[in-house]
Amino acid sequence: MRPVLTRRPAPANQPVVGQVKPVRRFAFSFRYFRQAEYFGLGNKGAGWFSAVLEKLSEISKFDYETLSTNIRAKQTWRFHMINFSADGVITPRSSFDWVATPYLSNPEEYPFFQFQITKAHGRVVGFWDETGVFNIVVLDPMHNMQPSDYSDYKVRETVLARTDYAAAIIAIEQTISDCGNDCQCRLLYSNIQRTLSHGLSQETMLVSMSEDSFSRCAKCVEDGLAQRVEEILIEGLIRLSY
Repeated sequence: MRPVLTRRPAPANQPVVGQVKPVRRFAFSFRYFRQAEYFGLGNKGAGWFSAVLEKLSEISKFDYETLSTNIRAKQTWRFHMINFSADGVITPRSSFDWVATPYLSNPEEYPFFQFQITKAHGRVVGFWDETGVFNIVVLDPMHNMQPSDYSDYKVRETVLARTDYAAAIIAIEQTISDCGNDCQCRLLYSNIQRTLSHGLSQETMLVSMSEDSFSRCAKCVEDGLAQRVEEILIEGLIRLSY
């Protein structure tokens, strides 16, 4: 026999379209990111960078309201506004002068915040712009923005990470500086620098490429398949019909 239903459940309320408040989650921008004195990354290995990316991924799952109002979440992430007038803060807000003036000169609307990567890995420093995006200004692996008991309230030196090109230039300049007064390389290097600074035409491009691509281009010129790298580029454009 079928059971007799004497009571029907009340129909569920249907959600009203347009009345659900969108969740404002963390989104990041690196347009104002830079290394600076006390905020260098040159001595940080792959493990540190991996930790940073994992933490950015983790905090991206939070909505802004929860992280900014929930006391436990704020304590877990050490999330707070930076007080540039606090004791021990030696880096003034004005020193971040690569940030656009409308943001940098308006601390009331665009205060700087920091949150923790991990206690051992340091902090992330930045601000929210008018679109609700958190702009990362510096990464602070040594807790130098606001020194704490973790660092004995001391600012610690950091090393700037450099690209392979910049590192090569530094190595060349150091080698030349160690040469004697009769070294001919110093004049040659000065002439090259002058040419790079003033002699490049508007149509010149400095292109970074892998070691393999560089070797293949050099071999093409060496074997007479092309007289200049420009010819290799033109051949590629022709093949792409572009």
